[in-house]
Amino acid sequence: MARPTQAPDPSDTWIEDGGLNRIAHAIDWTLLRRMSADRMERLADVLAPRAVGVELIRCGEAGDGGYILPDDLDGLAACFSPGVDRIATFETAMIARGLPCFLADASVEAAPISGPLVHFEKLFLGPVTRPGFITLDDWVNRHAPPEGDLILQMDIEGAEYDVLAAASVATLSRFRVIVIELHRTHLALRARHYPRIMAALQQLATHFVPVHLHPNNARPFVRFGDYVVPRTLEVTYLRRDRIRSAPAPVAVMPHPLDQTNVPTHPDPPLPDWLWRRA
Repeated sequence: MARPTQAPDPSDTWIEDGGLNRIAHAIDWTLLRRMSADRMERLADVLAPRAVGVELIRCGEAGDGGYILPDDLDGLAACFSPGVDRIATFETAMIARGLPCFLADASVEAAPISGPLVHFEKLFLGPVTRPGFITLDDWVNRHAPPEGDLILQMDIEGAEYDVLAAASVATLSRFRVIVIELHRTHLALRARHYPRIMAALQQLATHFVPVHLHPNNARPFVRFGDYVVPRTLEVTYLRRDRIRSAPAPVAVMPHPLDQTNVPTHPDPPLPDWLWRRA
């Protein structure tokens, strides 16, 4: 098992030392000594990207808003995309493939795109359906075609863990491909947040294989001891019945199709402990 490594210069300037700043950042972190290395390795085991015999392609624009997907999109029936931004190049790429796109976000008045294949609801996703919120199960049941696989692209600013943990196996299994922005992943360093984060990731790992992992450089990474933890990770999953070879460690990171999210910020690489797995 590879020892965790720190990101090299010059990107090292975009990493905050949680030990030196633990007083100023007490609201964000606890000391690494409260979190065992074993727990961090288990986190990496469910996140590390695997080669599964399926080529990867990029959908959406070159920078933020574009994602790397398995080249296994033929025959999909619909795209579900909770979390609406000012750009929608990913959804536009799905529409170009003829997929109806269902968008949801209560923080905006409308989607940035329109057309006969765009369906927007002013709702947040949540673990329980209540005024202003809808579960993933209820949302999919409301709109999904009765037949055919789906694709999910989720960017809901930290609510993803509770939403995924509450989702049924039947609903998750409708998705062939899932792309998620995992926010505040550095909070796995806190004992009280670790079970919540792992519950969602283990739910996914049971039915999906992560095929790509990319750190978002919008905010500095966090270092505790030997571990450098990105605050936000973009993870792409492929349902296990779609893989074409036994999952194996990826040979090279970053992927040639990866792009920097924020070009004006330093761009540390994905830390070794999150992808160099035996």
